[in-house]
Amino acid sequence: MEAWQSGHFRVSENVLEPRTYVRGERSSSTMDKGIYSNPWWVYIARCYNGTLYVGIAIDVEKRIHEHNHTSKCRYTRYRKPLLLIYSELQCDYNSARRREKEIKRYSRKKKLDLIEKKIILT
Repeated sequence: MEAWQSGHFRVSENVLEPRTYVRGERSSSTMDKGIYSNPWWVYIARCYNGTLYVGIAIDVEKRIHEHNHTSKCRYTRYRKPLLLIYSELQCDYNSARRREKEIKRYSRKKKLDLIEKKIILT
């Protein structure tokens, strides 16, 4: 397969130019539009073996259904069924991703305290 067929080049005024990507960065026009500016949910689900899974989604119930009925997520693939035990709404994708990372750094006890509302959200 040639490079122009694989999408590594873009056509501009009938000239092939290499695309430039910065790892982990999206263009501002992409981030400002569509699903990234919609509200996102941060959720915690309990797996059948008692472990806690933290994730984000626009539609939490649909995402839990996907966890339970598909093999898309590697972590939960062999830990089905999952039960949604906590969720909180964030204003957009970026804030949901930041909050997800913050919760993932919590200890198990701190996550359980959050679920029981013993932690005041900042």
